[in-house]
Amino acid sequence: MNHLFVEREEDLPFAIDYFRVQLGQPPEREMPEEWAAIKRLPLGNVTFSILAICILVFGLGWLLKMTDIYELLMFGPRQRELTFEFIRNGQYWRVITPAFIHFGFLHVLFNLLWWKDLANILENTKGPIFLLAFLLLSAAIPNTLQAVMTGANFGGLSGVVYALLGYLWIYKVVNPKAEYGLPKTDILLMIGWFVLCLFNVFSFGVANWAHGGGLVLGMVAGAVYGFLDRKIISRPEI
Repeated sequence: MNHLFVEREEDLPFAIDYFRVQLGQPPEREMPEEWAAIKRLPLGNVTFSILAICILVFGLGWLLKMTDIYELLMFGPRQRELTFEFIRNGQYWRVITPAFIHFGFLHVLFNLLWWKDLANILENTKGPIFLLAFLLLSAAIPNTLQAVMTGANFGGLSGVVYALLGYLWIYKVVNPKAEYGLPKTDILLMIGWFVLCLFNVFSFGVANWAHGGGLVLGMVAGAVYGFLDRKIISRPEI
């Protein structure tokens, strides 16, 4: 057995990384300060509730093959020409509920991991009512845009996730004193993913109109609220 001796305490992290690599594991990466602050936030009730709803729908619809629940939640019938007959029939939820549908493990995992952290920032800084209103708006507008452009056969929380990304990104740019922000590398990662999907690099279908609509909507909201909050913070006390 090989032995590894560390003379100085400050060299211990490097020694641990070396030992991990020798065992065939990747070296540990230090968590960026932005993420460390985000991870310390308590999980909000709205954030948790949407997580639970998405997991429940995925479990029933995808894992247990109860596809009727997907038909109930989708924007409209999959196999027929898109109409807005459901609105005239009072099925208003269909504008929102496609956000709760996911088509595979990676799909639901990717969206919920981002939702948990990004939505939780909003809930802890702006409150649950603000997050709920943001969710409804950032689901309804991108979902409607996607349906009009491509039809009703889509689902996923990613339009809302991109709206949250756009909001937090531009909010921090406009209001640099904001307590929470995302690392630039993660913003570039998500924008890069959006661009790759936009040019159909991948073989699977992607709701690009929902992603783009959510991103733009979030950026506009982030600019507006960032400006308003900056004005409030900078207002002199009397």
